[in-house]
Amino acid sequence: MVKDKSLKANYYWCCKSRKSLNCNGQAITRLSNGQHIFTKFVNHNHSPNTSAVSVLKIIDVKMQVRNTKKSKE
Repeated sequence: MVKDKSLKANYYWCCKSRKSLNCNGQAITRLSNGQHIFTKFVNHNHSPNTSAVSVLKIIDVKMQVRNTKKSKE
């Protein structure tokens, strides 16, 4: 999701693949005490991009945990 616009305390987000995949994925959050609280969410019409950097980072952390457990055995 990428920020589309903001109006007062509301933030409007849209799918970064909105144009390329014609995706209607969107969210509206309200900023409260420095945190974004979901007020509306519309699902994407496609699967997540598994090559995204954040996904790769999660996989790397999981592999580190597995390797640490194996070395302790």
